[in-house]
Amino acid sequence: MEPGKDGVGDYSRILAGEFLKKEQKIFILSLYDKTVNGIVQENQKVNKVLVPCLRISKTESFGIRRKSYLQLLETFQPQWISLQFVPYAYQKKGLPLNLYKILLLKDTSIKLHIMFHELWIYPLNFKQHLVQFLQRAIIRNLIVKLDPKLITTQIPFYQNKLNHFGRKVLPLSIFSNIYPSGSDILKPNNKAQFRIVLFSQMEPKPALILFLVRFIEILRGNKLMPEFVLLGGGRSKQEQFKLELQKVLQDDTEIKLMGFLDHLALSKEFHLADLGVTSVPRHLLGKSGSVHAFLEHHIPVACPVNEGEIELEGFFNDAYNNSVFSEANFDQFLFAQSQASKLARPDRLSPFINLLQSNSENV
Repeated sequence: MEPGKDGVGDYSRILAGEFLKKEQKIFILSLYDKTVNGIVQENQKVNKVLVPCLRISKTESFGIRRKSYLQLLETFQPQWISLQFVPYAYQKKGLPLNLYKILLLKDTSIKLHIMFHELWIYPLNFKQHLVQFLQRAIIRNLIVKLDPKLITTQIPFYQNKLNHFGRKVLPLSIFSNIYPSGSDILKPNNKAQFRIVLFSQMEPKPALILFLVRFIEILRGNKLMPEFVLLGGGRSKQEQFKLELQKVLQDDTEIKLMGFLDHLALSKEFHLADLGVTSVPRHLLGKSGSVHAFLEHHIPVACPVNEGEIELEGFFNDAYNNSVFSEANFDQFLFAQSQASKLARPDRLSPFINLLQSNSENV
C-alpha cells in the first residue's frame, strides 16, 4: 500500500476514497505489505480524502496475520469484504497457499467479493507448469472455501478462464490511477508534429518495434514528423527502449526521456499526445492502468502485440475496444482517434456499487 509503488494498491486507495466521498465506511487492509515493518495503522491521503489503512508486514507470521484480520473485522463490522486478488501481492513466488485460511469468516453475515486482477502464469517450462497448476488450485480453493457472494474481473479473457470453475463471473472494469486534469492545455502550434507516448509498459517486443517502423513511414508519407516521449517504467527501461528505437529509426527522430513526474505532470503529457503505444498483449489491455490512462485522456492506443493469437477483445466496453488498433494503418488510427475523442470520463464508483447492491439486500 505504498502510494505510487503498486498499481492495484493505488487503485484500491482511489476506490476507497470514492466510497468515503459517498459517506460510506471503508477500511483498507494490506495483508502482505512489502514496505513496512511490523503492523502499521495510518491514514493515506487520496484526492483530499483520508483513507484508513492497516498494513501488515510481509515478514509477520500466519498467526499474527489471521489475528489482526479477525480483530479488524470485530472492530469495523463490515457488511462486505472486497479481496483484490493478485497472486504475487500475497506471496513473493505467487503461491499464497494459506490465503483462504487467513480470510475464512466466522461471521456468516459478512459477504465476500473477489476481484481477480490477475490469474496464473503462462508456462514456458516444466517448473512454470507446476507454478501454474498450483496457482489454479489456489484460485479454485479461494472460490470453494470462501464461497464469495460476488466474483468479478476486468477483462473477457479472465472471465472466460474463471467460468471454468462453475461460478458466475461478472465484468468490473478498472480505471486509471492518473486522473485527467488540465484539459484546457493547448498543444504546440505545430501541425506537422506527431507525438507518440509510451507509458510504463515499454518492453521492446519485436511486434511493437516493427509496428513503429511501419507507422513512422506512414507518418512521414503524410508529412508528419514523429516525436517519441517515454514516461515511467524507470530510467534503465527508458534507456533500453530508446536504444532499440535508435537502431531502426532515422537519426532525426526525437526521443524524449522524462524523469519522475507527478500525476498532474503525467496528465499534461497525455493531453499533449497524439498516440499512445503499448506492449501489453491485446487480450490483456483492460487490465493495464497505462492503457486506461491514455483512453481516459481521449488518446487512441496502438496495441500491435498479440501473444498466443488470442482473438478475445481487450475490454468489456465496446467504446474502448473501438479506440485501440493493432495494424500500422493510418485509417485505423483515424478511426480509433475519432472514437477515443468521444469517450466519457469513467464513473469510478457506480459500477461497483451497483454490483454490490444487486447481490445484497442491504448495502
